[in-house]
Amino acid sequence: MQKVATRRIQLTGGSTFIVSLPKSWIKELNISSGDEVDIYQDNELKLIIVPRKAINEEEINKAVISCTSTLDIAIREFIAHYMAGYTTVILDCARFPPDVKAILKENIRKRLLGTEIIEESSNSIIVQILVNEKMLSLNKALSREFTITFNMLKDVIDNFLNFDENIVKEVIDRDDEVDRFYFYIARQLTLGITKPEIFEEDGYNLAQIVDIYSVGKYIERIADHSSRIAENLIKIEKLTENETDNLLPLFKRTADIFQKSFKSFINRDKKLAHEVAEEETKLLGDYMIKTQEILPKIIDSTKLVTLSMIIDSFRRITRYSFDIAETAIDLMAKVGSEKGIT
Repeated sequence: MQKVATRRIQLTGGSTFIVSLPKSWIKELNISSGDEVDIYQDNELKLIIVPRKAINEEEINKAVISCTSTLDIAIREFIAHYMAGYTTVILDCARFPPDVKAILKENIRKRLLGTEIIEESSNSIIVQILVNEKMLSLNKALSREFTITFNMLKDVIDNFLNFDENIVKEVIDRDDEVDRFYFYIARQLTLGITKPEIFEEDGYNLAQIVDIYSVGKYIERIADHSSRIAENLIKIEKLTENETDNLLPLFKRTADIFQKSFKSFINRDKKLAHEVAEEETKLLGDYMIKTQEILPKIIDSTKLVTLSMIIDSFRRITRYSFDIAETAIDLMAKVGSEKGIT
């Protein structure tokens, strides 16, 4: 629960307004008279005070996770602490056998950006999170997440015409790479609450946190569906000529809408975002028409179920693309007025 301290604004020297700081806050950060603080103003005209004096972040940002249950729980707990912004995580895994620890370490390295195992014993694993935030801004991370996902979708669409199992399996593997950027974005948004410069670099403000997170999540879900399409494509390998002629143009339009929706968000293009919304409505209607034409003609029950799942994933991707465009509109409504502090 947040602590609230009420102070009266005082006027000194006829033109300077001052307010006293809570003594408990001063003591906790070990700062004193003469030390400097940075004052940030957010979109709602709230002030954020950040001391310039270095504090012992290593101790503050350290977490301990007890691996008392299953491997999956340990992985989920670690990801949660990564997204929470911790820089050092100690895994107390005395109960885990060596082979389980090896899987745990592989998951950490594979799924999370900037993780480095700096110490290991029979009882514990110490992981340090070394991410250069200035080298990978929010927009760069979002763009990278989008690019990987868009290429996954594009590659799987191309394989409906020229099926190559190796490429399709590679699409499935790329889903983990998308997760890495999604988790990183979630982590940066958490850190941005106390480090406003994370948002300012790309022109965002604190009011837009939900919008940025939502887009990262929508892209991650599109990657999941692209991977799911690839898994189902392996089961049927290819479509009939009639199925291809009717469905492939819709699949390509879905990819196009996804690309436009992200462009509308990253470029803050409201006109394009509204265009995507209109295209989405028409495309979903076309999916319904073509599905009713094609699916009843399929005799093989396995293919019927598999193709239905593929079409459903494309429809969901179309819907998530609309959500991205809608979020772009929401984000632009929160720009507000940027006023300096004097």
